[in-house]
Amino acid sequence: MNRLLLLLSAAFCFAATAQTTFIDGDYAYTVTGNSTVEVNGFSTDSIKKLAKPIEFPASVTHEGVTYNVTTVGEEAFKWSNSTSATLPSTVVEIKMSAFSGTKITTITLNDGLKIIGPYAFSSAPLTAITCPASLERIENS
Repeated sequence: MNRLLLLLSAAFCFAATAQTTFIDGDYAYTVTGNSTVEVNGFSTDSIKKLAKPIEFPASVTHEGVTYNVTTVGEEAFKWSNSTSATLPSTVVEIKMSAFSGTKITTITLNDGLKIIGPYAFSSAPLTAITCPASLERIENS
């Protein structure tokens, strides 16, 4: 009986932590909540190599559920050849190394953004960055 309870508990914990990932257009996403997703980067390496602007939507629909894009994931666009990025107003967090090594020179961060993770723009040739009043924290390593 104890083994059965242990097995069921382990299966429940695994199921509770499993995350759904999907592709919509040029971008890959991971579901992070009932109505939220994190953008994980471009959907293919071939798009990453283009000098394509980073312009993902504020919301995406997957299997009939509409999700707000609230986070730019860790290393999401790292080393992409993108020269510009426009973030939707729904983004509240940019995770570690999200734009590291990109070719982005200027970026205006959306109002509503609260957290910028460590190394978010490291090795990017930024010459100008505009931070919103909503920004609460810029993390360092």
